[in-house]
Amino acid sequence: MSNFIKQVVLDIHYTSSYPSAGFIGELYELGYTDVVETPFYGIPKEIRTKNPDFVFQPMYEVTSIDTNYKVSVGDNTFGINTNRYESWSDFIKHAKEVFSVLFSKKNSNLSIARIGLRYLYLIGDKNIFDDKHIVLKISGKDRNKSNMINLRFDNEIRGYKVVENIIYPFNDKSATNKVGTFIDIITVKENLEISGEEIDKEFYKIINDLHRLNKEQFREILPNDLRREIGI
Repeated sequence: MSNFIKQVVLDIHYTSSYPSAGFIGELYELGYTDVVETPFYGIPKEIRTKNPDFVFQPMYEVTSIDTNYKVSVGDNTFGINTNRYESWSDFIKHAKEVFSVLFSKKNSNLSIARIGLRYLYLIGDKNIFDDKHIVLKISGKDRNKSNMINLRFDNEIRGYKVVENIIYPFNDKSATNKVGTFIDIITVKENLEISGEEIDKEFYKIINDLHRLNKEQFREILPNDLRREIGI
């Protein structure tokens, strides 16, 4: 399945009195040596903290030596993403290493309010709305032959927010220039107040639940016969 995964993003919203710039040196020691200041870095803190469009924006993007992983760091946001996803076990290994910086004793008053996990897939050279596997109808009229199909679904499942976007045709401009079906699934746990000595255990429990739910939703979008056809 990893061949179809274009990007995976794990991020949180948090509060803490520990300065976000303090994480950069510790990330450097872990091999995240390429530090770039984002455009939000230059915005005064008093403006960033009051403007809802700026509060959860990263001020730094820090890339690993092998360029496989990137960490986003802000006053109220922290996350890791990769465009070279191999497996969940590999991804979570890197995530635990990076988030150990956030969960350090120096950051003792850390509190997490939101956790999100996002998978972006591209089913290359494939229109999943081809009448064979998925049929779209509105008022009895077939919509499978539309020039552009762009669907969004928002749901709450087992206390988690789930957002799904499906687009066809989607042009992969990164390398192969393939046209296929783009599937974007975000699983989120909001309105949290996770803090204290057990914060890391609760965090990893939630992200494993988010991962499980994300995979379930992906399988629900693609029927069994279609998954077999494309080798998932």
